[in-house]
Amino acid sequence: MSETIHTEHHPVGSANGTNEEPQAAADARGAVIAGLVGAVVGAAGFLIYQRLPDEQKDRIHRQVRTLIDQKVNELRQNFQI
Repeated sequence: MSETIHTEHHPVGSANGTNEEPQAAADARGAVIAGLVGAVVGAAGFLIYQRLPDEQKDRIHRQVRTLIDQKVNELRQNFQI
């Protein structure tokens, strides 16, 4: 007794009426481009940061710590922690 498996293949824009494959490809392409742009910007920022004098790095650290403390306090206040 043999079983036959029938599969249907609907080319893009065919009788099934969906156009999912081109949209998925476009979404994937956009995600890859966004990732590459983010990587380039991040690498450039890192290279610039490395070349800063120590006093500017320290000032940036203080500013970031202050910003993070403010945001944490804001979250604690909003959630009443």
